[in-house]
Amino acid sequence: GHSAGAQHVLRWAVMSPVGADGVTSYKDQRVPLTIVVSSPSSVIYLSEERPASSCRPDQDQGPHWSCNAFSIPESASNCDSNWDKYSAGLSGLHKGASKEGKIRYDANHYLLKSISPYDRSSAGVRSEVRDRWATKDVRFLFGEWDTWHCNVGACSNDCEFMLTGKNRLQRGLNYMSHLQREFPDSQPLWGVFQHGHNFRGAYSSHHFTTWAMPYDNKGYSVMDRQVVDAGGSKGTYVDGYHAAWECMEKCESIAGCNSFTYNPYWGYCYLKDKCVSS
Repeated sequence: GHSAGAQHVLRWAVMSPVGADGVTSYKDQRVPLTIVVSSPSSVIYLSEERPASSCRPDQDQGPHWSCNAFSIPESASNCDSNWDKYSAGLSGLHKGASKEGKIRYDANHYLLKSISPYDRSSAGVRSEVRDRWATKDVRFLFGEWDTWHCNVGACSNDCEFMLTGKNRLQRGLNYMSHLQREFPDSQPLWGVFQHGHNFRGAYSSHHFTTWAMPYDNKGYSVMDRQVVDAGGSKGTYVDGYHAAWECMEKCESIAGCNSFTYNPYWGYCYLKDKCVSS
């Protein structure tokens, strides 16, 4: 899921038993399940701690940002004690915590169907959710230029979410630091793509295509810099979106084609006759 869809997918991944041990059931078989969360406006924390104020400056800190300071918010900035209530955190999901008709009641009802009946206290629910999460294959994507401040409407500026970061990229990278801190034996897999808040950029990124549509690269490799002379043309395919593996197959099928230039945003293939090496 991307953007609002990513917010939904992330909370489903946290709440649902599906995906535990990295698998799901299909026709009575256990099959691998990879969950991809791309550029959510807000995230759900799995402990009561939040990034320190030094980890959420107003200025963009770039794609290599990380946070190493977490603590429970002080009373002056704890959002009237609501900073950890669902959907910002796991509080308020235990048995009897919410009244019917409230969002937390619905989330609570869904969650408790898969939680052990022996301990449905706040601590019991949190512990079981965390244990399940640690076994799931959840991966994250963030746009390198997805850095508009949330106070200008780019993302949720509710108090509890402003405690996690000031823009989507910062929130996402702080969340990766949170997961690394909380689950040192189960490090998150994530990547940054060179776009802003753009679903096409996310789904055409090398990370997503590798995760969602793995393929045999047949000896091809991605250059780490722009090629000045890519050679002569052996065909151009700009009639629609083509995945990188489709460009590869087209090149394989044409005599004299030894490489290709690829536009991941539009999915365009430019086949070339030159064999390029790093």
